[in-house]
Amino acid sequence: MLVCVHTLSGNDIRGLLLTDLDLSSERLTIRRPGKRHIICLDELTYRCVSALLRERHRRRPVTTNPHLLINRWTAVDTTHSPIGTTFTAIFSRTAMRYITAAHPERTAKLAR
Repeated sequence: MLVCVHTLSGNDIRGLLLTDLDLSSERLTIRRPGKRHIICLDELTYRCVSALLRERHRRRPVTTNPHLLINRWTAVDTTHSPIGTTFTAIFSRTAMRYITAAHPERTAKLAR
């Protein structure tokens, strides 16, 4: 949902921290160099993120990794690395196909 609806990049998603999510205010803060972007969560995204947090806690209750998205390796990584680029690249490419189909004017290539 974050990639398709909110057009977040793989780097945006990889960099998300648990502290960036405020479920009580239904907001997610995207930190980018020199600025912050606030996303107001729609009902579907809110439900998906809530389910993600429940599953994260169920599967990895003692992880200290501060990132929102983790996997079995990064959950125990003492350097607190985010998920790998392969994971986010798959979803970003798919999302860009949807965005291109829905909004070709936003993704048109510049004339050479």
